[in-house]
Amino acid sequence: MIQEEVKYKIKIEKQFEETELLKGLYIAVIHATRIPPHIGMIVDKAYHSLSIKGQDINTPIAALIKNSSIRKIPTLFIKIKSHPTFSDIYLREHFITNVQQFDRVDVGIATCLSPIKLFSKKCVICQ
Repeated sequence: MIQEEVKYKIKIEKQFEETELLKGLYIAVIHATRIPPHIGMIVDKAYHSLSIKGQDINTPIAALIKNSSIRKIPTLFIKIKSHPTFSDIYLREHFITNVQQFDRVDVGIATCLSPIKLFSKKCVICQ
């Protein structure tokens, strides 16, 4: 059976403002045009992710933006609706705990998506 390749397009209607990333919760899709891309989260003014190099915790947003810009890395930021009860500080600590459950990305053990799955499983971002 031959499967057809499906392509999706996202219409971007708003100019990016770095200051918007200083508040709230975002999924960051790094190398957005690659398959697979790298995925991390921005929570309470900092970027957090799991990679083959290990845990990336509390990276300043400015450093992420600068690196992406200098290296011309296509990056997508997806805003997640604010949680009605939990503060950004609580969500940051909760996500960092999920990242720390893994040493690094490893075949059959963890991907960059693993901490995000744990985070959403507890229904922190699904409310």
